[in-house]
Amino acid sequence: MSVDVGWVVAGTVGGALVSALGPLITQGRERRDVRADVLRGIGDVERARWAPVEREDFRAAVISLRAAALVAGVNREAVDRYARLAQVAQRMSEDSWEVIPDPEYGGGIPGALGELTRSAAKLLTDSVWHPYRKRWSVRRALAALGSEEQALRSDEDETNIPWHVGIL
Repeated sequence: MSVDVGWVVAGTVGGALVSALGPLITQGRERRDVRADVLRGIGDVERARWAPVEREDFRAAVISLRAAALVAGVNREAVDRYARLAQVAQRMSEDSWEVIPDPEYGGGIPGALGELTRSAAKLLTDSVWHPYRKRWSVRRALAALGSEEQALRSDEDETNIPWHVGIL
């Protein structure tokens, strides 16, 4: 009974290749799944920040987003900035709904605050979608968002925005 050395070497190399690439493929899939959970969380928060959604549903969406972001290793400052702006926007929508409980006209969010919140959501989405490519630009984008927020806070026309709302 003779053993062909070629088959033994090929089997050994093939086995080593499968054992080395298998975990890499699995880990890549797991990383994509975790990042997808963060993107779903952003969508849930975006839907829940508009009245007449209950405050507890909004709170649950933010908590779910934060948990997914923690597992995915997303920039915490970007998550916190978006969560805080979404909470302020949700409170504005809730207050507007109390004044005008109409599905067509009530529950509005002022344009500047809505745009700032969407910008924070876009930054967070981009950093999740392209984690390595966006790593260096996130800091600059967060600084720009901070400047826009400060400008909005000092705007005389936007003094009714409840910036004092505590973070969830």
